[in-house]
Amino acid sequence: MEVLGINSVIHGTPTVATIGFFDGVHLGHKFLLDSVADEARRNGKKSVVVTFVHNPKKFFDCRYDIRQLTTTAEKTPKISSCDIDYCLLLDFDQQIATQTAKDFLAFLKHSFCLDTLFVGYDHTFGSDRIRDFDKIEAICNAMGIKAHKSEQFDLTGQTVSSSRIREYLHNGKILEANAMLGYKYSLKGIVMHGQMIGRTLGFPTANLKIISDKLLPHNGVYAVEVIIDGIRHKGMLNIGNRPTVDGVNHTVEVNIFDFDRDIYGKEIEVVFCRFVRDEVKFSSLEELKTQLNIDRQTISAFWGG
Repeated sequence: MEVLGINSVIHGTPTVATIGFFDGVHLGHKFLLDSVADEARRNGKKSVVVTFVHNPKKFFDCRYDIRQLTTTAEKTPKISSCDIDYCLLLDFDQQIATQTAKDFLAFLKHSFCLDTLFVGYDHTFGSDRIRDFDKIEAICNAMGIKAHKSEQFDLTGQTVSSSRIREYLHNGKILEANAMLGYKYSLKGIVMHGQMIGRTLGFPTANLKIISDKLLPHNGVYAVEVIIDGIRHKGMLNIGNRPTVDGVNHTVEVNIFDFDRDIYGKEIEVVFCRFVRDEVKFSSLEELKTQLNIDRQTISAFWGG
């Protein structure tokens, strides 16, 4: 897949496109992207996904929670995995924000040979905020563009959506979030020096600096896989403020099972497999240590160890 910018041009070959932020690139998104890719292949055209670096909602409401399920660096490979030919990656700025649906479609037709448009079932289009597919289809038809409406994608009777997945993560419902994503939610972070409290308890932790616009799941303890230099390790991770030691800062720290290497400054990835328990304030470090041993046994049992 080739990543394009606003000044890029596609000449000659007609394209099949869809537009959206695609946060998480979940099963519902994949259903839509597969439709785009299939239509393009069947008709000898190229497939294009038009998406944005930052959520357009942030442009209109500065109070909008900017944290997302996928960063741009994570999102583009997931789009590529759907056999998409081009990803048009745009900064949502004043110029784009003021374009009507007709203006934006004219831009796509002129610069990217837009021939066929797939519209998500809940997509809002242009500065004129068009949600009615019939109106979008009429604009497309007048410009010689074919329009298709993608139906919503349901899983076990629930519509798959980014907002529902975020809600699951906020409530520690990792299994439900992972099911809708179609893969396990993960975080990448740089290993930083911490207070070494875990080491004194026999549970040394890697303290992670996570990019600020990445959504953190609910505070608590999780069973995770830790990917270091392409190798997967088992571990347990805590998100929270460490109330037992009167912690103030929000931290993400992972104890990697049977691992004793210096990885300070290295980027690692933690993959969420199961929620274990909420974060709790214990009356002493000894009580915390006892609970950490229980947590490790619980997580080891989860993996059959």
